[in-house]
Amino acid sequence: MKISGKDPSVSLENYLKQIRGSQAGGQKQAESATGKPAGQVLGEDKVVLSSKSKQMAGASKVSAPAPGENTQKVSRLRLQVANGTYQVDGQKVASKMIEEALLNELL
Repeated sequence: MKISGKDPSVSLENYLKQIRGSQAGGQKQAESATGKPAGQVLGEDKVVLSSKSKQMAGASKVSAPAPGENTQKVSRLRLQVANGTYQVDGQKVASKMIEEALLNELL
């Protein structure tokens, strides 16, 4: 994620000045480095997402299960656990863990 634009009136120091000013009875309004009242919008900040973040967002939408699919799977698994017939495939779990670790390193 890339954040562009910098508003000099938005800073911790200006915020603290504004808070101190309002706590002192609001006698003096805090001013920014530009001489304008703190909190006044001077420009427009923009957030630009990288193409990689857009790809990741699209991939998560594609890999999401269909609305009814997940509830059916959960119901089936609950029944298997309740009956004592649920079996964990250790090879499959280990394979998925390794796959996930490698994928995380690439990203």
